[in-house]
Amino acid sequence: MSRSILLITLLVGSLLPEFIMATDNVSPQSEIKRMAAEYKAYKEEARLIVKGKKPLPEYFSLIDRLEGLEEELELLGIILEKESEDFTLLPFEIEAYFNQVGETPLSGYASNGDIVAFSAKIEHPDNEAPHATELFWQLYDANGNPVEGVEKRERTLEAGTTKAYSFRFRLDNLAAGTYKVGLTHYLLENPEVIIQKSVPFKVFDAASIKKIVVTDAPKRFEHKSFLTNDKLPHIYMFYSLAKGVKVATATITVTDAKTGDLITSIAREQPAKKNSFGIRLEKGSYKPEQNFKVTVELQTPDGKVKSNETTFAVGYYQVKLSMPRHLQSSKAAKFRIDVPAHFKAPLTINLSPSNGLILHHKGNALSGTVTGVATDYNLSASLAVTVTDSAGRKGKGMLSTLIQAKPKPKKVLSSMRSGSADGKVPYSYSCNVKRPGYGSIGFTAYVKVQGGWITPVTINGKKGYANKRWLNQFKEIASRYLSSGGNLNLTQELFTVYSDESSERVPHNCLQYAR
Repeated sequence: MSRSILLITLLVGSLLPEFIMATDNVSPQSEIKRMAAEYKAYKEEARLIVKGKKPLPEYFSLIDRLEGLEEELELLGIILEKESEDFTLLPFEIEAYFNQVGETPLSGYASNGDIVAFSAKIEHPDNEAPHATELFWQLYDANGNPVEGVEKRERTLEAGTTKAYSFRFRLDNLAAGTYKVGLTHYLLENPEVIIQKSVPFKVFDAASIKKIVVTDAPKRFEHKSFLTNDKLPHIYMFYSLAKGVKVATATITVTDAKTGDLITSIAREQPAKKNSFGIRLEKGSYKPEQNFKVTVELQTPDGKVKSNETTFAVGYYQVKLSMPRHLQSSKAAKFRIDVPAHFKAPLTINLSPSNGLILHHKGNALSGTVTGVATDYNLSASLAVTVTDSAGRKGKGMLSTLIQAKPKPKKVLSSMRSGSADGKVPYSYSCNVKRPGYGSIGFTAYVKVQGGWITPVTINGKKGYANKRWLNQFKEIASRYLSSGGNLNLTQELFTVYSDESSERVPHNCLQYAR
C-alpha cells in the first residue's frame, strides 16, 4: 500500500497566529507536535478501516476530519505537503448517448427537451488496500463555464476493479452552441492526484414551440381554459423555425381529457414563412360539457420532434342560485336565480328539486319559495336550475341545503309503580314496562327523581311480541337510588318512562329512549 508522507513546514515569526504566541502554557512547537500526531493517528485509523473493510461512510468521515485538521493547521501557519508514492489514477474514455446509456449514440446535435446520457468505465488500480476517490461530472457551456445545477458527485472505495459510472440529464433552455460534459476523478486524501476527461456535443433547435392558445373566436389569441358551449373552440400553435430550415410538419391532436378518446388530429406541412397553425372543433364532434387535452407537435426534416400540451373545458354558462343552506322542516324559505347579464328575455327556467324539497314557483320567474320536509332524520337536498335565453344560450346552477327534521313529541310508554316487598330484601320491587316497539332490543334509562340524577340503567330484552313483560329491573333502579343517598318512600309512584327518537338528550324528569 502506498503511504502519504507528511512534510511539515513551519512558517516563522509573523505568520504564526498571535493567540499561540501569547499563550503561556502551550508553546507553538508543542501545539504543532500535538496536531501533527493527531493527523498521523487519523491516517492510521483510516488505513485500518480500509484494511478491515469497514463501512464506506466511516472512512469518508475520517477523510473529512483529516481535511478539517489540515485547515486548522494552515490557520496556525503550518503547510502540509502530501505526496502519494507509486499511485496514479488510470485514464478513461466517455461515451455519449441519447436517452439511455447503450441506446442511440449521441451524434450530430442534441436539442432542448432531449435526454442525454454519458458513461465511463473506470479502472481502479490494484493496491494493497482501496483508495477513496471522488468522481465529479459537470456540464460546461461554450465558454467553459459550469452550467449551474447540471452536475453529479460520487465517491468510491475500490481496488483492482473496473466499474461503469454514468451521468444522465434532460437538456433544458440551453442556447445553441457547443457544450462539454467533463468527468474529474481524483484522490480524496490528495486532490492533486487527478485525471480528467471531457466529451463535446452540440445543441441546436431546428424548431421551437412558443405557445398554445385555445379561444372562442378566430384571431383572438388570448388563451381560455373554459369556453361556453354556444361558441366553437379555436386551437392555435405558435412556433419558430431556425435559419436554414425551410419546412416543418405541424400536428394538433385533441382528445377527451378523462377517457383519452380521440376527437380529432390534423397535420399540415408548414413553410418557414409561417409561424402558426390552427384548427376549429365543429359542432357535434364533442359534448356540451367536456374536458379536453390538446397535444401539438412540430417535426423538422432532420426527424426531430418538438411537442407541448394544454387542457381546456367546454360547458354551460354559470347560473347562481341563492337560498338558505339550512331549512327547518315544514317551513318555507325564499330562493333567487341570477343569470348572466347578457342573457336576453324571454327566459325559460326549469327547476329540478331533489327528494325532500317542495317548490312554490310560477312560470319563468327568477324567484320563488321552497319547503323542506324531513320526518325522522335530517336530510340533505339540492335544487338544480337550467335557464335558456331567447338566443338559445344555456346556463346551469345547483345548490345544496340541509333540511333539519322537526323534533318528535315525547310519548309515554308506561309508568313504573312500586310493588310490595317480597320479604327477602328490603325495598325489592317488581315493575312491568312495555317494550318500546316490536323487535327492539332495549333502551338506556336516565332516571331523575326528587333526589336528583342516578346512574343510568340499561334495560335489556329479547325479541318478541309487543307488550311482552321485561325482567324485573326496578330493584336495581331502587338500589342505585338508595346508594346515591335517596331516602324517599319507594312505595310512592316515582318514575315515568318516556321515549324520544331524536338524537338530543331528553331534558327534565324523564328517561332517554335509544333503539
